[in-house]
Amino acid sequence: MADRLLSLFVRHGATGMNKNHQFRGPLNPPLNEDGIQDAQSLKEKFRNLDIGEAYTSDKLRSQQTANTVLEPHDIEPIVDSNLNAWNVGYLGGKSKDQHGDEIKFYQDNPDRPIPGGESLNAFKSRLHPSIKHILQRGHETGLPSVAFVHSSIIHELGSMFHGNHSAVLVKPGGVVGVFHSPEKGIHVKPLIKPLTKPEGYGN
Repeated sequence: MADRLLSLFVRHGATGMNKNHQFRGPLNPPLNEDGIQDAQSLKEKFRNLDIGEAYTSDKLRSQQTANTVLEPHDIEPIVDSNLNAWNVGYLGGKSKDQHGDEIKFYQDNPDRPIPGGESLNAFKSRLHPSIKHILQRGHETGLPSVAFVHSSIIHELGSMFHGNHSAVLVKPGGVVGVFHSPEKGIHVKPLIKPLTKPEGYGN
């Protein structure tokens, strides 16, 4: 029996902070020119796809991506702030290259809140019910639901279903599919713009 597609999780298009390799986290930058092109490219890829409900975080970069991609479908995305990126607090806007050891400390100590933000486990606790709801709605409607999210959510999909947060990463404007089969259960695959080099949380 073929795998059944339950949901698509779309990483928002690029921003200037992606280009500068900065933690985005709780900040709210818009898409840059590359990000707008990412969204336009996805719009064409999704144009003839039958989709069910759509969801987005409350951040501008995700909503801009969602509104562009969904335009041919006349679907209004449901805004869910639980889909926001891991709130990395004081690290927002800082260089990933210069502060990589700090984010790793909070990954290794997942109950420790980041000053001005949240712990990794608090992020997981708010996110997991929304992911499960999105998958359930894809199952109930018979059409894949679509969520426009951040790279930290893609990390968590890998962690939830493959035990490895780097298992299914994609670049900005990339897409992962969540599938179900009787043999494999729920599993996640990168579908568009897979990322082979691991990238840290906090995006």
